[in-house]
Amino acid sequence: MIKNNPALNQTFAQNLQLLNPKSWQKNQMHIDDCSYEFNKENFVGTSVAEISERSLVTKDFFGFLLNFSESKFGSNENINVLKNTEEKIFIDSVISSEDIENWLINRGFIIPAEIYDENSRNPPTDYQTVLKDNLIFEKTNYPKNNGRTVYKKKDSNELWVVDSAPKHAGSKAHIEVFDERTRKHLGTSLYNVVNLNTDYKVDNRTINLG
Repeated sequence: MIKNNPALNQTFAQNLQLLNPKSWQKNQMHIDDCSYEFNKENFVGTSVAEISERSLVTKDFFGFLLNFSESKFGSNENINVLKNTEEKIFIDSVISSEDIENWLINRGFIIPAEIYDENSRNPPTDYQTVLKDNLIFEKTNYPKNNGRTVYKKKDSNELWVVDSAPKHAGSKAHIEVFDERTRKHLGTSLYNVVNLNTDYKVDNRTINLG
């Protein structure tokens, strides 16, 4: 997913070079005699235990667990790990390229370009669309839609999500709109205006809300 986004790929690579990452096994910090449990399963000897221990003992630690949607951690953005069944540790978990980008932005590693380049081959980020306006939209906890976060338009039953298809990038960039109650497609809106256009409604299209 990262490779499909050249800008994010470059930023991610640059940050890796600055951090000069090394294999954690060569400098393990978590303790083999301790338990690091998630849902009663002990992850000692894994990266889960390592990132948990480092977040405990390292001041101003920044790190995330690169997750997969079908893993034991599901789509959780935060994982609650118990060290020795009593000490709670919260670690960040990311799945998609959007998650990684948001994580880097929220922690100040990158400053997002607010203006979307309509010559781009990649769809706009949420920060480059009307979805960034938290007076109008709020994030939901629904499953990602083709890797993109689903937003709800406040005081409505409308769900808005950026169309992530590369063929709809650039000047064709837009947001898909669905009805939260029926899950049916309502139409689309241009990425930079809050204006539902029902002319582009697809009757047999629905959104998966889990």
